[in-house]
Amino acid sequence: IGCMCLARICFGPWAGLCAGIALACYLRYWGHMFINPKDIPFAATFVWGIWALMRVIQGNQTNWRSALLFGLLAGACMSVRIGGLLLYCYALLFLGLQFVWQWRATGWERPAFVDRIVPLVSWFMLSACTGFFLLALCWPAIHTSPFSSTSSTLSSVQDFGWEGIVRYGGEWLRVSELPRTYLLTWLGITVPDIWYWLIVSGLGAWLVQGRPWKWDCSKFNLLMLLFAGVFPIAFILLREATVYDGMRHILFTLPLFAACMGYLMERSAANLLPRGPLFASWIILLFLGLALVWTDARKLHPYQYVHFNYMSGGTAAQGQRYDTDYWGTAYREGSEWLSEALPIKPDGNSWRVTMEPPLDLLVQSLGKPVIPPPDLVAPFLREDIVLIPGSEAPELYIATTRLGFNQMRDGEVVYQVQRSGLVLLEIKRLP
Repeated sequence: IGCMCLARICFGPWAGLCAGIALACYLRYWGHMFINPKDIPFAATFVWGIWALMRVIQGNQTNWRSALLFGLLAGACMSVRIGGLLLYCYALLFLGLQFVWQWRATGWERPAFVDRIVPLVSWFMLSACTGFFLLALCWPAIHTSPFSSTSSTLSSVQDFGWEGIVRYGGEWLRVSELPRTYLLTWLGITVPDIWYWLIVSGLGAWLVQGRPWKWDCSKFNLLMLLFAGVFPIAFILLREATVYDGMRHILFTLPLFAACMGYLMERSAANLLPRGPLFASWIILLFLGLALVWTDARKLHPYQYVHFNYMSGGTAAQGQRYDTDYWGTAYREGSEWLSEALPIKPDGNSWRVTMEPPLDLLVQSLGKPVIPPPDLVAPFLREDIVLIPGSEAPELYIATTRLGFNQMRDGEVVYQVQRSGLVLLEIKRLP
């Protein structure tokens, strides 16, 4: 909804509708909404913050109402992640550029400067106080040391120390060994195929429109949204910040790009509408693309967040080369299968199940004993199915394919959780 409102205020109602469709087509984003308690709330509050900022820019209304609205949304965003401070950086930049542009139109007159700068500074101060007040309510650490807590958190976000192992390009690499193009690669292989097609068709529609390119308000809005989406990615690349688990750290940029895609879809339709056959062909291809997304979503449900686009080779192929179910969501389906499929033992004994790989193999492969948390399995087991350590003679082994856990114990595979040809979890009967 935030994505649709943002595109609507920047480009019009039809672009808003198209933006919502474009974001829903991003199956990675869709799948993360089921499970991600940090990156998705941050993305949702961030796009609402951008909406409130663009609302001020479009209406040129730096009043107390808009300051409170922006401050509340920015504060909610910072309460999820301190990176929400970026909203205030964008406010300074965009409103500052608008101020300079309007002052220039007055001939750089001094009275005009004073008349415009006072409301702008007042707006910013009120929104900042509102945002940080809401942040203080949600962040106990800031109560005792507001400045040091904020600065230390920002520092740790930029230089987060995590030396885990991830699957990248068919190899197991430590985070410190990942190439700088890690995020760009993940974007390339997860962007919906229909987005690629919309970009190509949008360029084609622009070429056949037969009208000269004109700068207008929507073009400036497009540049601002593109900058707001590209800047965080460029900053991460330049700083070589620690990123892992695919592109989850930049999920908050996707609604901004989806708003831009909504504008592209609306403009393509408007440019092709006078050319009947081309417009009809475009509409048919659009609905075929949407049908393909819907089919993929059904096949992958509820693991849409492991989706890879067809341009890169598809989910089954790329799932062997890159991380997939890093959250361990497939454990629930496997646990529920155990509860349904295992018969009750005549002697009344319990089934003994483990999710622990051998510790020596874990240390040998990963350098440390990384064991999946029992809460991924235990809540979904019957009372006569008990979860035990791997050293206590288990009968069954339930293991995710992430980090090769499923290959660390030999046994007969009795069940697999798989989608679109990609195995996410295995259950083995141990000898």
